[in-house]
Amino acid sequence: TLRPLDPPEEPPALPAELVRSGSGGSRSVRRDLGTGRVELVFDWDCGGRSRLANGVEYEDTSVTTYAIEEGRPLTARVDVENTSVFAREGLEIAIAARGTMTCDADDFLVTSTLEVAENGVRAFARTWTHRFPRDHG
Repeated sequence: TLRPLDPPEEPPALPAELVRSGSGGSRSVRRDLGTGRVELVFDWDCGGRSRLANGVEYEDTSVTTYAIEEGRPLTARVDVENTSVFAREGLEIAIAARGTMTCDADDFLVTSTLEVAENGVRAFARTWTHRFPRDHG
């Protein structure tokens, strides 16, 4: 027989200086009474911008929007945008990852985009699109 597992361990957090506080994020519901469209938006500000003892600054955000029109299930859509920024002494790397999922009667359509910029200049960009059958299985 095996002995019981030890409780999980977590190292202490790295000391960091808060450079710019975050908004704290928000959740909201938007309704368009004319079209019947409803959007649920999760806006996560993951703490603002912080600086580690080695001088590296970082920040992360994430916004997810779920949308649908009442009575029209094929209008369902989810959009996600995650951003990360890392900076240190004259170098800033910004990463934006975006994803969208929609559907039609036969397939789910997923489009993903990744963009990376170095000091404000695009260094990499790519988009992928995939279809997945709605086989209900």
